[in-house]
Amino acid sequence: MITRLSLVESGKVVKIISIDAGMGLARRLMEMGMFVGSTVTVVEQSFGHVIVDVRGARFALGRGMANKIIVEVLG
Repeated sequence: MITRLSLVESGKVVKIISIDAGMGLARRLMEMGMFVGSTVTVVEQSFGHVIVDVRGARFALGRGMANKIIVEVLG
C-alpha cells in the first residue's frame, strides 16, 4: 500500500518511495538517513509528530514534514 508517512500506524515498517520536498528538507532528511529506498519503522504516531527509527536512530518528524514523505507499507 502506498501512502504518506504521516498516515502510517505505529509499529509498521515502510520503504520510502519518494520525497515531495524542497532541497533544504530533502537534504535534512538525507542527513538523517532517510532517502528513496531506505526502510523506516514508525515508532509512534502523535497529534503533532511522528517518531521513526532509521537504522537504529530515532527521530521525531513534524506532521507536515512526514506528510511530504511517500512510502510503501511492507508486510
